[in-house]
Amino acid sequence: MINIQLFLAPAIVMYIVLHIRPYSNIFFYITLACIIFLIIFPAWQCYWMRTRGQSIGKKIMGIRVIHLDNSSPDFWTNVIKREIIYYLYLFFLVITIFYLPDLL
Repeated sequence: MINIQLFLAPAIVMYIVLHIRPYSNIFFYITLACIIFLIIFPAWQCYWMRTRGQSIGKKIMGIRVIHLDNSSPDFWTNVIKREIIYYLYLFFLVITIFYLPDLL
């Protein structure tokens, strides 16, 4: 839930800023910062999951992903299945919720 909130917060801010008229420089920079965060955050999460076995939410809660034999999970298990697929799902969820109604 913490990771979802960290991902959705800038998406919501960006949605609000993009729907405020007229545009000014501050709105442009807020939108740019949100876009950069939405690109960097999943990459950062994947890096942490690969090296530490923890995402930011897991780190806050004190949870670590390990195998039953106490070894670190491999790249496929830890990063691809847990993080990349998860963030692709969140990305399409955000697009569907916020931007699809505007296109219809």
